Amino acid sequence: MRNIKKVIRTCRYSWLLPGLGFGLTFAGGIGLSVSNQDLRMDTQIVGLVIFTLLAVIGVFYTVKAFYYFKICRVRACLYHALGGLLFNLVLALVTLRSVGAVYALHRHSRPAKVPSIEAFKPPPPYPSKQPLWIDTDPACGQGETEDVDDCWALIAALRSPELTIRGISTVFGNTTGEKAFQIARQAIERFGGSYNLDHRPPPVFEGSLSPGAPKWERTPASEAIAEALRREKLTLLAQGPLTNIATVLVNHPEVVGNIERIILIGGKYPGDLFHPGKQWWFHFRDFNICKDTPAAKRVLYSGVPLILIPFELATKVMITRSDLERLNSGDEAARWLRQVSESWMSFWENRLHRKGFHPFDALAIGYAAMPDLFTCEVRRARIGFSLFLEPFGMGRDLEVAPHIEGPEVFYCLEVDPGFKEIFLERLRGDMSG
Repeated sequence: MRNIKKVIRTCRYSWLLPGLGFGLTFAGGIGLSVSNQDLRMDTQIVGLVIFTLLAVIGVFYTVKAFYYFKICRVRACLYHALGGLLFNLVLALVTLRSVGAVYALHRHSRPAKVPSIEAFKPPPPYPSKQPLWIDTDPACGQGETEDVDDCWALIAALRSPELTIRGISTVFGNTTGEKAFQIARQAIERFGGSYNLDHRPPPVFEGSLSPGAPKWERTPASEAIAEALRREKLTLLAQGPLTNIATVLVNHPEVVGNIERIILIGGKYPGDLFHPGKQWWFHFRDFNICKDTPAAKRVLYSGVPLILIPFELATKVMITRSDLERLNSGDEAARWLRQVSESWMSFWENRLHRKGFHPFDALAIGYAAMPDLFTCEVRRARIGFSLFLEPFGMGRDLEVAPHIEGPEVFYCLEVDPGFKEIFLERLRGDMSG
């Protein structure tokens, strides 16, 4: 009887040892990966080595369990052996998939062309205004945790005398694609003609409702963007996932040369995480990248000059409650922004314990209109991967640093302290700012 118990205990190791090892390693990996240290790559390499060793140990004890069942006919050994076989198969698949992802991270396809340094700089002054297309995913404070910065950006764009908006397209992201289209259309119909000479609001087109790969199906938005690019060179401003723009790149490669540059919200240093509040465990993902990573990769390697407006830059500007009160003294659009921003402000104050929020997407409009107020540097970028954060929908970030392999991008680091005052005055309706 004692020998039978010993045999069963040995059979149990077929799944118990790799299971406990996997759980402890995964827990440790998550802890290291969510820290603000550049440890992700080292952590996942060590994790892959441990997972491989665990799989070998698990296979050894699984074979042993089958052997004991054969000679002892102990049914418990068969159950443990089957459990070990299943668990170690899953462990092997996780390891192989992760190895493939890490390999793909370092095996980049070459960009269609390499932008020159001059391509990243602001284009020469246009005879009238700079033509711009805005691709956005507005939620406009529909819920407590749905941000408002897309709508701040839309109103700011309408009130930037340096810009002329050729069109607006919507994409899923902060909310569903259907809601984003409805919100953008209502906002533009209400306020879009205020500062146009002909008092006609820019057209709004509905775009992708979900990630584009593998079909990259055409939408009214992607076709409208392509048609606009056939007429003239445009700057594309991407405030949401890059699905619409990637769909244009796939279906209309002939117009890529007319994309002057793409200004997008995203990018971070490897290992850095954006903690908006005081809780070390809570952070924002590189949202526009992880929502449609294949689209982001297509845009990154398209050869089009990319200007990145990261969360890091947005932290330089904070909208406080007193700033919201200033909007009350503005025109109808300013008062509307004040109203839809209330729940978002409360979220930052009550849940994140901050004195205000950062207007992420609005800084992209600021760069398009007033690039002289921003300090940017040429860096290299890649789509990152984290073995331990991938199951939670995190880790697929746009990583930017001088030493990594990947295409060159223009990464904005600083904004002039006077930007906020100019920005708020424009939102209030004072066009002298």
